Amino acid sequence: MPRRKNPEDALFQRPRAGARRAGAAPAADARTSAPAAAATLPRPVSHFPMVGVLLAVSIAYASVLVTRLANVPVLPPRHLAPLGIFAACVVVTALAFRLGRFRGDAPFASVVFALAGLGVVLQYRIGTLRISAES
Repeated sequence: MPRRKNPEDALFQRPRAGARRAGAAPAADARTSAPAAAATLPRPVSHFPMVGVLLAVSIAYASVLVTRLANVPVLPPRHLAPLGIFAACVVVTALAFRLGRFRGDAPFASVVFALAGLGVVLQYRIGTLRISAES
């Protein structure tokens, strides 16, 4: 009596020489090795999180400026300097990542900038960030 095939037996059997696993890519020969290698490169990272960080920090900074403007009738333009410097740093970093074809972890840089931006907002809010014409 022939033995019936059990699908679970295939899990414990050794694959035959030259046999492919299910779902595995076919072996590349000399003609297709270069395009196949180029197709497996990771795509460039999206820098959209940097835009979101810049927007979030700008909104937080604007809310602090509006509060300060409610207490003081006129705010000199130098009070926008911390936000401008922060925005310039974010833009330069995003451009460097894009032009350098950065393939690392973009959310890590976004988190770093979010924390730095919130630090700038808090320092401006509590008054430890000196913004005066004399200093």
